[in-house]
Amino acid sequence: QLERSAASSALARVRSELIALRGLEAAALARLRAACGLARGSAISVGGDLRAIAAAAPRGVTAGERSPEVRALRADRAAATGELDLGGAQAWPVLGVGARYEQEEASVHVVQGTLSLSLPFFDRGAGTRAEARARMNQVDTELAVAATAAEGEQAALIEALSREVKAAQAV
Repeated sequence: QLERSAASSALARVRSELIALRGLEAAALARLRAACGLARGSAISVGGDLRAIAAAAPRGVTAGERSPEVRALRADRAAATGELDLGGAQAWPVLGVGARYEQEEASVHVVQGTLSLSLPFFDRGAGTRAEARARMNQVDTELAVAATAAEGEQAALIEALSREVKAAQAV
C-alpha cells in the first residue's frame, strides 16, 4: 500500500511538471510569434535536433541586426536622414521652367514661356535640419539601447538553451 501511494505521488508530480513545462512551451511560442511578427493564433511547430539547428545558425549576424525593433529604428534613422537632406535642399534657390497657352480671340493663340526663381531669404530649411538632427540623435540612442537589449536577450537565451541541452544529456 505504501509503495502504491509513493508511486501515485511520483506520478502526480510528473504530471504537474509536464503541465508546467507545457505552459513554458506556450509562453516561448508566444514570444517567438511576437518576434516573428506573426498573428496570435498562427500555428508554429518546433522540431528537429537542437545541435543541428545550432550548427545551421548564421554566424556573424548579431541579434541586434535581426531584431524587428532595431530594424524599425534603422528605418526611422533613414527617414530622419532624408529629412536632413530635404532641409539642406531648402537652402538653395529653386529654378522653375514652364509654358502657358492662351487663346485671346478666335484666331489669336498665344504660347508663353515662364521662368521662375525662388530665393530662400527667410526659410532656408534650418528648422527642418535641426528637427532632423534631433530626431537622428534620439533614434541613435534608442538604437543603441535596443541593440544592447537584443544581444543581452540572445545571450540569455543561448545560456538557457545550453543548460537545457546539458540537462537533457544528463537524463
